Amino acid sequence: MRATDIKITSNKNNENEPIKMLSTEEFVQFHNNRWFELPLEIKEKAKKCINEILTIESKVNIIEAYEKDPVYWISPYHFGWGMTMRNHLREYVCTDDQLLSGNWDDYYTQCVEYAPDLRPLHAKVDTYV
Repeated sequence: MRATDIKITSNKNNENEPIKMLSTEEFVQFHNNRWFELPLEIKEKAKKCINEILTIESKVNIIEAYEKDPVYWISPYHFGWGMTMRNHLREYVCTDDQLLSGNWDDYYTQCVEYAPDLRPLHAKVDTYV
């Protein structure tokens, strides 16, 4: 098991519940569920927005990183590049309060994958297999 095989989550509704670490399968399912709940209008607006700002070199780098590790490819970029991307989506697509989970962190990776057609619009993605 790699260190990236675990995602820590918290239960905001019950402080007394322990913090659960997601397995790779649970991590993928969590992100698939978030993707499916995202309205089509937001998906398409995010795709357009992302494709407008990414250079061809960046798109190639994303595809290469995704091909090496389709589950955790974003991990090394989450705090730097990912923060910039989330803030861009907040400014040009919608604010966090318009998202069901209330946080672009739960959706931006899938939108970045969707922009160069790495993630299908409707099909289930089981990248942990």
